[in-house]
Amino acid sequence: MKFVGVTSCPTGIAHTYMAAEALEQAAKAAGHEMVVETQGSAGSAPLDQSVIDAADAVIFAHDLEVRDAGRFAGKPTVDVGVKKGISDAPALIAQAVAAAQAQTGAAGAGAAGTSGAAGPLHFVGVTSCPTGIAHTYMAAEALEQAATSAGHTMTVETQGSAGSEPISQAEIDRADAVIFAHDLEVRDAGRFAGKPTIDVGVKKAISDGPALIAQAAAMAAQRRASGGVAAAAPAAATPGLASKAAADEAHVGVKIRQWLMTGVSYM
Repeated sequence: MKFVGVTSCPTGIAHTYMAAEALEQAAKAAGHEMVVETQGSAGSAPLDQSVIDAADAVIFAHDLEVRDAGRFAGKPTVDVGVKKGISDAPALIAQAVAAAQAQTGAAGAGAAGTSGAAGPLHFVGVTSCPTGIAHTYMAAEALEQAATSAGHTMTVETQGSAGSEPISQAEIDRADAVIFAHDLEVRDAGRFAGKPTIDVGVKKAISDGPALIAQAAAMAAQRRASGGVAAAAPAAATPGLASKAAADEAHVGVKIRQWLMTGVSYM
């Protein structure tokens, strides 16, 4: 894919150029092309409009208002601060890929007259860890935040000792894709049958949430474009591990997750 971007920083030129370099290198490492326009006191030659028009997506990593932002109108856009461009460039490239693929998939589905119309994608997932609850909730939080950053929505069911509210079958049925980030067997996995699914360990979600969301978006966009229809939802089964005891623990689990992630945010 081809990307364009703008970087800027009000306090000097170092961060502006560091972000541009990080983004261009991350794009190259992922097999894409990227050209960045640096803005600020040092300035740079503005991107040619033909280069912008050919781009699949745009990344703004800036702490100053983007000059002539209208040039990029209509392009899938990732918009973050300049420091994010330096520290998390690969994830931003992954988000740009997902945004571009989602737009392409939605357009293809619309042209084909399918019901998979434009709009944000919705994902569901399950996280679990056998050694405690911290990784379970950190993975869930990482996935939900990555989905939000990419313009999508996601609901994660945390499984394990703390428990959580099981995702409703109606929400699973409307999901575009599923992400399992788990080190324990997924309870009642048959609920998710027929959905595009990514299956990784729990630590992968913590360390690489944006890339997993990008993969899920690509799978969902491809399915939308091809007019794929999910398999029929399985008949409701007798609850197994998701027993009454787990349900009784659900509200406690949700509270624990909130407390835990509040603490993590201050680390």
